[in-house]
Amino acid sequence: MSDPRQPSPFDVPFIDQDENPETPAFTYEETFTENDTGVDIVDETVQIQDFDGFTVDADGNPVDGGNIRSATITLTNPQTDDELFLASALPVSITPDVSGNLITLTAVDNINGATPEDFEAALRAIQFRNPSDTPDRTPREVNIQLTDTEGNLGNTAITTINVIPVNDPPSFQNLDNTITVTPDGVPVILDSDATITDIELDERNNYGGATLTLSRDGGANNDDKFSSGNTGVLGELTENNPLTPLIVNGITIGTVTNGNGTLLLTFNDNATGDLVDLALQNIAYSKAAALRDEPDSVTIKYTIDDGNTEDSDPATDDPDQGSGGPLMGMSTIIVNISDNNPPLANNSLITVDEGSTDTGLGLAAPTDPDGDPLTITVTGLPTLGTVTLADGTAVTNGQALTPAQLTTLQYDAPADYNGTDDPGDFTYSVSDGTATVTGSTDIIINPNEPPEANNSAITVDEGSTDTGLGLAAPTDPDGDPLTITVTGLPTLGTVTLAD
Repeated sequence: MSDPRQPSPFDVPFIDQDENPETPAFTYEETFTENDTGVDIVDETVQIQDFDGFTVDADGNPVDGGNIRSATITLTNPQTDDELFLASALPVSITPDVSGNLITLTAVDNINGATPEDFEAALRAIQFRNPSDTPDRTPREVNIQLTDTEGNLGNTAITTINVIPVNDPPSFQNLDNTITVTPDGVPVILDSDATITDIELDERNNYGGATLTLSRDGGANNDDKFSSGNTGVLGELTENNPLTPLIVNGITIGTVTNGNGTLLLTFNDNATGDLVDLALQNIAYSKAAALRDEPDSVTIKYTIDDGNTEDSDPATDDPDQGSGGPLMGMSTIIVNISDNNPPLANNSLITVDEGSTDTGLGLAAPTDPDGDPLTITVTGLPTLGTVTLADGTAVTNGQALTPAQLTTLQYDAPADYNGTDDPGDFTYSVSDGTATVTGSTDIIINPNEPPEANNSAITVDEGSTDTGLGLAAPTDPDGDPLTITVTGLPTLGTVTLAD
């Protein structure tokens, strides 16, 4: 028996998004894949029917018409960067109102409405898209409801849009250095400012499962040796020990496999983007002397594999970073082979307080194994604060320094630091005329919190004495020693010490 509270199905407009007899009535399913320009919310075969609408004839008399007055299209569960939009022009009989995740289609003729065919064409013009490189996987639901010219609300047609992210390949940035090494000489950092970029891994700030491999282009060669160029940042890359942990800034971010001319770093869930970059930037290379003639140069190939995983069963496929499986990025560095031993430059790290001055950078003088004369050049300055010579003169980018000037450089921190901006680094190069190496000072600023002083109010009788001011001792959030200075006295009466 029908429910008398519900309208007759012959009194309301109906929409069916497709003609597929195998799908449930009033439902439609579409798939949006990352990088698509947009997908339809209804099929080309969408059908609208209104069994009891009306219009008016030329004399203004109502007649049975079955036209539609409006349609509302609602994205009910929008995620970041989702858009409903008009992909093509609408019939002239219909005007749109696009407001966020809601589109309203209204007939220009509010009394007679517009034909079902015009509204079908209008719905075919609406699409969904998400321009993000990392769209949320949640299936979206779009509800469509019609109102006919008698004001009857139709059924709610539901379109489900499945969203499939696509894995984006990792890549190297600024991996463009060229170094020079001497056979059996000291290791040289390959590239101290290179970085790795991966859209999905950077968004979650977790490179767990990814791998970084270095080996000679064309095939690994046992003469190639990889090591840490700065063990204060990157732990030892012990050869021929598969249990070696990969340690950066004291944090274990994976494992090291190093030997036979190949370095493999396998990252775990502690491997943030910054720590991975630090590992990359502190890998050094050296070359064992060849049994025969030395090549003029070798090419070291870098490969970053994002480690993306996906199930073998498409029905349960849930890729880690998006469809497409694991992807790799590759780049190379040229290593020139020379009889010259490159100079050795020093790195340092300083931590200073906001507003502090004359803090030494702690850099040692560069040395050269061959005793060659060295040229020291400033190549970068911090963006916050000032680096000065010992006499207080500000240092400029490109300035040549003597070893004595380098070892006595000082840093003046900004007087007002917000605690979040990167102050930048001091960097310099050292050249012996053949090879050039770089050094740097990493600067960390501790923001200063001001001390907290107390206020009080007292009421005293005329002629009274020894009334306490009621002031509490000042405190400092940083625990700094405090200096208390009297800055003003009352014009009447006297403030005294307890004695």
